[in-house]
Amino acid sequence: MSTLWLLSNSVSDTAHLVHYPDGDFDETTPCELIRAYKGELQTLSARICLRNLNLEVPYTYMDPAKVENSVAI
Repeated sequence: MSTLWLLSNSVSDTAHLVHYPDGDFDETTPCELIRAYKGELQTLSARICLRNLNLEVPYTYMDPAKVENSVAI
């Protein structure tokens, strides 16, 4: 039972997609690319939220706002 509880609860130190700790990137080019990619992901997330408005059970599995940056086990 404790295994199910541990695996079903979210971890407090997770990082979501394209959210990096401060200071990982300080060069101009990577910061611009990350900013552009974040904008594309926000647009995609908004489209997914609009599609889920009419669903009885929303499908959030591929929503970029819910996807973790890396595998967390």
